[in-house]
Amino acid sequence: MDYKEAELYYLFLHCCYNVSRLVSFIKKNILKNRPIEDLDPYEEWLSVFYEEGLDQRKLSNGRIQKKNAGEISIAVLSYILSYYYSGSIDIITIFSSDRDTYEFVSKAKEMLYRDERFKDRSNTSITFKSNDFLIYEWTRLGYINEENIDAFVDSYRQTRRIKFTRKKQDNSIEEQDKLIDNAAFLEMLKDSTIHLIF
Repeated sequence: MDYKEAELYYLFLHCCYNVSRLVSFIKKNILKNRPIEDLDPYEEWLSVFYEEGLDQRKLSNGRIQKKNAGEISIAVLSYILSYYYSGSIDIITIFSSDRDTYEFVSKAKEMLYRDERFKDRSNTSITFKSNDFLIYEWTRLGYINEENIDAFVDSYRQTRRIKFTRKKQDNSIEEQDKLIDNAAFLEMLKDSTIHLIF
């Protein structure tokens, strides 16, 4: 990151704010009550974070699964691209149906906007396209025809929470976050006042 190791530290810290235990771990075991200038080289503290900071379990295939490692990595990478390559990138879109990824990126955005080091910098927007968003979009674009939509939704979707907005009669916008089954989702596909967020 062009010798900006301290900023990398803050990106990781902000991207972990959904899990208070991780924030405590980072402050206690990585910063160690020292000034940021005395931070260990990033290769060392990242290794400590991934090896000791994240909860882990052994899978039946022998692989070690580290809880939230993927979500945090995606969030940090997205913000590296957003803040350090904004002149070259118009938009960053994350294709994921993992709600945790959405939550980690969203919470980090809130924290970065409060942080003096980042809040006034130009950055590229980070957006999401979940499976539900793609089905909604493909229906609108005619990639899935009306005769096949019921079978398509039943084959590729299950009940899940959806964050969306709905335009009301007075043109105000209502925001909702609901558990939506496939029957309700099929009705949503017919509603032009809805915009899926995640």
